This record gives sequence, C-alpha cells and structure tokens, in this order.
Amino acid sequence: MKKLNLLGIYLLSSLAFTACDVDPYVEFSGEKPADVPADVTTPGTEITVPTDIMYYGGDKISVSVKLTDEVNLKEANVKVFLPGSKVALTRVEELNGTEKTLAYEIDNDFLPNLESGLAKVQVSVKDASGNFKNSSKTFAVERPAIETMYAVISGDPEKVVEMTKSEDNEDAWTLKEEIPVNAEVMFSEKEDKSGFVWGFVSEGEGFRGDVKSSDAFEVKNEKAGLYSFEFNVKDFGLIAKDASFPETLYLVGGSTLADWSPEKSLAFNKVTDGVFEIQTPLTVSGHGFKFLPTQAWDGDWGQKKGADKGVLEQDDEENVTVEKDGYYLVKVDYPNGKYTVTQLKYGVVGSATPGDWSTDTEMTYLGEGKFTLDVTLKVGEMKFRANNDWAYNYGDNGADGTPEPDGKNLNITEAGEYTVTLSIGTEGVEYSLTKK
Repeated sequence: MKKLNLLGIYLLSSLAFTACDVDPYVEFSGEKPADVPADVTTPGTEITVPTDIMYYGGDKISVSVKLTDEVNLKEANVKVFLPGSKVALTRVEELNGTEKTLAYEIDNDFLPNLESGLAKVQVSVKDASGNFKNSSKTFAVERPAIETMYAVISGDPEKVVEMTKSEDNEDAWTLKEEIPVNAEVMFSEKEDKSGFVWGFVSEGEGFRGDVKSSDAFEVKNEKAGLYSFEFNVKDFGLIAKDASFPETLYLVGGSTLADWSPEKSLAFNKVTDGVFEIQTPLTVSGHGFKFLPTQAWDGDWGQKKGADKGVLEQDDEENVTVEKDGYYLVKVDYPNGKYTVTQLKYGVVGSATPGDWSTDTEMTYLGEGKFTLDVTLKVGEMKFRANNDWAYNYGDNGADGTPEPDGKNLNITEAGEYTVTLSIGTEGVEYSLTKK
C-alpha cells in the first residue's frame, strides 16, 4: 500500500510576544515638582524606527529608543503598535544613569495577518526628580501584493513549478505535483528565487519566511508520489496532502452485483478529489469485495490485514466483507486512508406517514436494492429517507414515478392503506404507490 504521508499538515507561525491580561504601560503625567530647579530639563528621547518596511513575513521589525537625562533616569514605558492599533510589544524598564538605549525586535512570527498601514512606537519616561516626557513616532508598513508563486522542489536538477491562485482564497496558492522521495519544497514569489522565499527555518519555530535562507525548508515526503499543497501568504499557513489517489473507482466482488468480473464492476460517484461513494446491495455470501481504480485487476485495494476495519491497503490486502445482507453506502476516502460500509435502511417520512416529519417508517428490504412497505397514509406529503437522516433522501420532481435525490415531496391526495415500493438499481431509481 502507498503510505499516505503529509495528511492534513497545517502549520502556523507562533507569537513572539504575547499580550498581558493587564497592560503595564503607564503614560506619566502631571506638573514638574516645585523643588526641581527651573534650569533642569525634562528627559530627552530619540526614537529610531524602520523606514518603508516591505513586510513579506520574513523581516524582523527593529525599533530603538535612546534616553538621556541631566539628573538620573528612573523608569520608561515603551509600547509598539502595528497597523490596526494591534499591540505588538509592551515593556516597563527600570533605569539608572543619565543615558540609556533600549532596543527591541518584533519577530516576523508575531502577527501573521499583519496588514499595510502605520505602526507607532510610544514612549513615556521619567527621571528621579519627577520630570517626565511622552514621545511617539510612526513608520509605514506595506504588505505587498504577491502576483506569482512558485514551488521549488529539490533534486538534480531542481524543479520550479508555477502555482495557481486558489479560487476560494485570494491569499492562497495551490499546486498538485509529483514529488520525488525525500524531496524538499520551498515557495518563491519569483521563478528564479530572486524575490522572497518562504520555508521552515528549523524544527520547533513554525513555518515562516526568510529571504533566500539556506535552511529555509522542511516539507519532506517518505515516498515518491503525487502531493497537493496550499500555501497562504497572509497567515503563512501550509496544507500539504498526499494526492496519490485515483480519478475513478469501481466496486467488484462476489458479494456485489458485479461478482468477480472487473469488466462488470460498479462505478462509484466521485464526491471530491480522492473521495468516492456508492449505494449498492451487498451480501454475506460471495467472499466480499474490493475497490478497483479501473475496470481491471491492476492496483486493487482492500482491507489492511491485522488492522481495525476500515483501513485501506493496496499490497497483500484482504477482501472487505459485511455481516448482514442489505443495502449499503460504501464510502472510500483516499486522503485519510479509510473506507466505511454503512447499511442504509430506507423508509417513508412526512405528514402523510405515521411518523410525520420526525421519524421514518421503515420499509422491508427484499434484496437487490428493492424495498416494500404496507402502510396507512393520510392526506399530506411524504419522501423516502434512509436511516432517519436527510443526507440520503428521494423525492419526485416530476410526479412521474422516477424519484430524484433531494427531490420534491410526494403528494398523497387520498387517505388509505397503501403498498409502497422503492427500487434502487444500476439502471436508475423507481417507486410505486398502490392503494389497496
């Protein structure tokens, strides 16, 4: 069996500074104490901030504050706001002496959803004589638009593949690509890696960007195969999944209508990439069934030996079996390496039925996808439903005896005793209502 690696990996950057429940920042205020000589000046502040930051997620934001005083510095409070008035840093510094430089770095991991706008450094300082000064300085942060994205896949030679912008998220880029064993993948805004490159810095530090970093990388696979990637340039999130699953799937086996003939195997419905389902009769006799990517025996899948029921296996696998004859929903989920086999017990539900709209009146299963029920119906509406669940129901849009999934309610215009039948087969679905 192919190992299904990198399933549902989702990595987010961590916070470099966390906000406190109680903000320790205090802005000093009041009048100069009367006993302080008039020629003693207030503390001096010189704030140094970056200019025109182009924030891709890899740059640290550095600020510094130089404090001077004629008497003796005592305390300084420093706060840094990022665009949107988000507090990135709050510090209370105990001071001594006539000069002090405070330096801070706001790591790129702090706010992965940082927007363009103005940032501000705010400082409030006082000296031993009670003199104080409040200062602030702003600087611009620009979050540039990313127009292109490439996956850089290690190997000899290295492979660079253009990614596609997600239809569901304007900040995300997607790719489905064959990846060699133990290959490494980075993400670059430029095909020649001359722009910004994102990757893992090291284990434990989360996913982050780092300009052309030599160690920026860590998406590795244990086995060659098809993988899908979704990289979000706004929150630096990565979803990586094994995509080595078939485009089609068929059901074959002695417990199915197809028997063990691959050319007669029954086609699954594709729900989404790698996920398939089928409603079908299954029997205890016949030695079970398997899953085929094509209508041939090459590459068949089944139950993994020695594992809990529901684990997919492709090599030396066992047949899947049921413990009771019935009509079943079989669902195969390749991205998660699982399958489920659920018996469907169809019934009728609605204002015309004994259970109204809350409880199914169960039909009797006759085999081969056929159900029947003798029931007293009232004037009203009804539908066919399985397992008291609206996930699988039939109505009749054309009132022609041919039901459709999630179709319109059936109208019962005359009360009385009825025989109701439902037949779900490979050629379609039919029902009948016969008043006795």
